[in-house]
Amino acid sequence: MFAHKTQEAVSLVTGIKLANSMNVDAFVSIHANVFDSDWNSANGIETLVYSAARKETMTIASLTQNALIAACNRVDRGVKKVNYAVLLETKMPAVHKAWAL
Repeated sequence: MFAHKTQEAVSLVTGIKLANSMNVDAFVSIHANVFDSDWNSANGIETLVYSAARKETMTIASLTQNALIAACNRVDRGVKKVNYAVLLETKMPAVHKAWAL
């Protein structure tokens, strides 16, 4: 289930509030990386998790990372730990998928 309408961008604050209020099982944020105002030569898929991620979050991150790499045949940029608000402020396991294609 999506927490927002398709083809509609939502702010981080709105996304976090929606996920927390809907009591979802997992929060997955997806975006494409760009450099400056244009695409660049970077490519691949990475999954970001909160630096103190729990075991269930790491499991979701690893499974989704591996599935996307297999399905999309892109460079595996791995699972990385970061301190992003979107990962810290959600009440459920949360991953942030970053694509550079």
